Amino acid sequence: MKYGVHGVTVSRISSAVGLSRAALYRHFRNRDAVLAAAMDLMDQRFSGWLKESSGDNAFLRLMNMGECHAAWSASKFETYIRPLFQFAAASEQGRLTTINREHNLLFHRAALDLVEEGKREGSIREDVDSQDIVWGLQMLAWSEDVARLVGMDEMITSGASKRLFRRLLGDIS
Repeated sequence: MKYGVHGVTVSRISSAVGLSRAALYRHFRNRDAVLAAAMDLMDQRFSGWLKESSGDNAFLRLMNMGECHAAWSASKFETYIRPLFQFAAASEQGRLTTINREHNLLFHRAALDLVEEGKREGSIREDVDSQDIVWGLQMLAWSEDVARLVGMDEMITSGASKRLFRRLLGDIS
């Protein structure tokens, strides 16, 4: 966080965690392996947004996710939101880009499963494009995160992001 992804070095990491470089290399093959482990930890935090959603059915859980994202992301701003966007901005077409994509796809698939569950249980119309709903959920998350990053919290505090998401979900139940 302090130096950004490009400024992360094995020396800085080992110093920050109180290990020698040799000790760090016993746990991680190289810098990218440490960054991949950081992404794994971020993914665990992010999956909490989906797992903590509440509601009696899949539609209500999706609504709850939209309603709760701003508060969730505010609580994870320094430990998830800022690092996520640093990884995204620093990505070159290499291993970290692939890992970042894989992590985003894990969430996408889990949210897609929730939409499909809603179709099976009848809380979401069968004719709805499941991908559109999941992309809508991701757009809500990304737009609120970017708004917070650039200091435009009024997008969140005015309720605009929630109103837009409710409109999207209003057409699917």
